[in-house]
Amino acid sequence: MPRPRRRKIRFNLEVAPEVRANAELLKAATGADSLTEVVRRSLVVHLKLVTMVANGETVLIRDRNGVERELVLV
Repeated sequence: MPRPRRRKIRFNLEVAPEVRANAELLKAATGADSLTEVVRRSLVVHLKLVTMVANGETVLIRDRNGVERELVLV
């Protein structure tokens, strides 16, 4: 059964050229269909990270050599 369609709200952003370029890089790297999809996915990830930190959790990044670093949100 298909999911019901959600009501959408227009959301316009004015960004610096380098922000647009970074969004385009993310679009290509992730295979997103649009810049809107890049922004939507980015918001989901950011909210998850902020929520984790607010709950006292630590987010770690481990490189291929096993070295871990804490992800610090700014």
